[in-house]
Amino acid sequence: RDVLGLSEKGPDVESFETIQRYLKQKNLVQDEIWPYLANILGLEQEGEELKSQLTRLDGTMLQRQVHLALRKVFLAEARSGPTILIFEDLHWIDPASREFLEYLIQTTDDETLMIVLVFRMAELSSSFSSLLRAIKKETEQLVNLPLKPLTETNRQLLVAQFIKQNTPEAEALKEKIIQRGAGNPFYMSEIIRMLIDQGGLEREFPDEGWQVAPHATALLHTVPGSIKDLILARFDSWPEGLRRTLQLAAVLGTTFPTTLLCALSSLDDDTLTLHLNELATRQILTSKTFNAEERHVFQHALFQEVIYSTLLKRDRRQIHDQVAKTI
Repeated sequence: RDVLGLSEKGPDVESFETIQRYLKQKNLVQDEIWPYLANILGLEQEGEELKSQLTRLDGTMLQRQVHLALRKVFLAEARSGPTILIFEDLHWIDPASREFLEYLIQTTDDETLMIVLVFRMAELSSSFSSLLRAIKKETEQLVNLPLKPLTETNRQLLVAQFIKQNTPEAEALKEKIIQRGAGNPFYMSEIIRMLIDQGGLEREFPDEGWQVAPHATALLHTVPGSIKDLILARFDSWPEGLRRTLQLAAVLGTTFPTTLLCALSSLDDDTLTLHLNELATRQILTSKTFNAEERHVFQHALFQEVIYSTLLKRDRRQIHDQVAKTI
């Protein structure tokens, strides 16, 4: 959608016109590509002939045509200027996306295209192994960058970004945070955010540095030992209304139109805006504009995953049903 310039809430006719205009600009044969782009974007096909063409294809052949269409679009981008495709959180990849990535990696050896794949080795599923083999075959093009824990100097710099105070109490707290964080920048920043949420770090004005409260060290002893548990602990300490808004957002995915959240929420616009601003302040959500449409994005996919897991299956089904009806 980003590459094609599509809005998620535009009508199908407008979306078709946008796709066709893009393909014309890139000198791509429309009939070979746009039916398959429309298919994966969930757009209603125009014309009985096209519908019949797609229904005649079996699943394997349809998948091949979709892969070919996507590849042509990405290569058209690469040939018109430097292009980087970034795929994050691949340890959670679904089978269809994995198969496409394998195909893309194996068929773009000689193209001026950079593909960045980000994943956590510790959380890889067995289904990821075939993609890993495809990656390792491209030994000449492959650059492997395993990320190591932060150095001691960088750990100190990270903590000092938040706590600029240099009293003995502050220095002792900073050292304890550094030890607990074990060089993981996300975990370290979440420890600090939890201290802020629970009053262990305080400040009078927004542009001031954080000051260490008397009970900060005691709070640090209650910090859970994993990032997921730490996010849950932060979440549990928030007001019920704020938690409910965040759960609703988590059902919508890592990024979603703000208007969709407004349509689903039972809160008035002013209260919902306050919640979204509060979640932005807490570094959970951030807003961005795409095609004149305001969207909200989870700062980290792990936030969305953990918050989504707090919902009972019954409640998830109910909210998903509401989302589908609203769309």
